[in-house]
Amino acid sequence: MLQFKRPGNWLFIVPWIAFIPWYGMLIAMLICWASQGHPLYWFMHTEQFPIYISDIGATNLRPLFISCAGWQGLGYVVTIALEFFQRSGYLPFQLKNNDSSISDSTSYAEKLHSGKYLMPPYYTKHERNLIFAAFVLGGIGQLALLFCSIFSTALYHRVHIAMVSVFVVFMFLSVCCLIAEYFLMGRHYASVHPLASPHFNPQSSEKKLQSKL
Repeated sequence: MLQFKRPGNWLFIVPWIAFIPWYGMLIAMLICWASQGHPLYWFMHTEQFPIYISDIGATNLRPLFISCAGWQGLGYVVTIALEFFQRSGYLPFQLKNNDSSISDSTSYAEKLHSGKYLMPPYYTKHERNLIFAAFVLGGIGQLALLFCSIFSTALYHRVHIAMVSVFVVFMFLSVCCLIAEYFLMGRHYASVHPLASPHFNPQSSEKKLQSKL
């Protein structure tokens, strides 16, 4: 009989708990709109296609839209906070100034195998700061989405559009920070990989690249 290995922790369930209700809400709202005969609401343009979720959320389904927007926003920032916690041992709002960067692959390997961290710890403060920036930017973006659901497009169209713009910009920046963090983490983690060259030093490579530029 096939047996699955028990995970080291169950924090990976948090994003599922956050986002399954959100996608369930999207599907439910589209089903409701379809069951009504694909109507064009009074505040919509007559030639508008496709319909936006904000349009459906401005109807009697507005309480569902607000609650699920707040829930998935909370889930997003909690997910990033948990990654920060697993890589550092403390939460983002407990940011410490005395954290030391890892100067060589040997000390990082010792830190990695210490069992103190639930995920590979960050190699330099740049990676830590990128996770923290993603947390802050994502929090602002998700608040904008919550306000977007509160200020419906039917009653507060200009405010609604402004909040959508803030949401898109700050979530884009948050995702960019996460991509940069994972890029740096992968590059530095390669230096302690068993197959890595003993002469590979990511920090010296960065200095050489900067000198060429």
